[in-house]
Amino acid sequence: MDVLLDGLSFPECPRWHDGRLWFSDVLGGRILTMRPDGTTEVVVELERPGGLGFDADGALIALSSAKKPTLYRVTDGTAEPLADLSGVARRTNDMVVDPRGFAYLDAHVRGDARIALCRPGSEPVVVAGGLGMPNGLAVTPDGSALLAADTDLRCIHAFAIAADGRLGERTLWADLPGETPDGLCLDANGGAWVGSYACGEFIHVGAKGTVTDRVPANAPWATSCTLGGHDGRTLFGTTADTTLERFFAGDSTGWIETTTVAVAGVGCP
Repeated sequence: MDVLLDGLSFPECPRWHDGRLWFSDVLGGRILTMRPDGTTEVVVELERPGGLGFDADGALIALSSAKKPTLYRVTDGTAEPLADLSGVARRTNDMVVDPRGFAYLDAHVRGDARIALCRPGSEPVVVAGGLGMPNGLAVTPDGSALLAADTDLRCIHAFAIAADGRLGERTLWADLPGETPDGLCLDANGGAWVGSYACGEFIHVGAKGTVTDRVPANAPWATSCTLGGHDGRTLFGTTADTTLERFFAGDSTGWIETTTVAVAGVGCP
């Protein structure tokens, strides 16, 4: 992969939207965009930003895993609280927002790893539990299923999505022994690119759940990815040089890395 942007702390949760790359710099406390010409802009400063998405009006929805996890709506550089998540999570990380504005996020509470749902005008609810460590989340283009990368169980789960947004029983979408699946994105052939963070590479998982390609990162950690660019075939990966101990001490150096792939993305996340 090629290093596209340096000078970051711990980039995560990349999204391609409105002709730009959006991402959180978790330890840097900011959300940024980058245009195709390499110009960057700080959208908002936010403590421990994580998952990003966009509502039906195109406004940025941002997840913060601060001392009190909160969901925000960001307009004109100002973050306004949308939902207090402390009732469903003590720690959060990634999130995906579907076209209806339904936000799914990983929610960790005292040993129970969950997925929570935030719907406009409603209180957050837990819609799945008993997971290992859910990380990357994506909704299929037809809105029928949620995929969740589980780092600890080394797999990707699938959940059917009901009309009200709640999730059905989980099924195994891909078994990934030896991998450490983290953030993911979907492609137009029904496959997924996934950051295998501790393995330092991005892997492609085909629609049948098997690994079909591997792209090594330049950095030790490969945390998340998205597909975008003018034709949707640029894989943007967030990478970092850190360890778990260093990360929790606030010590990390991060990059955005890129490569070109054969199949375009679907815009989710």
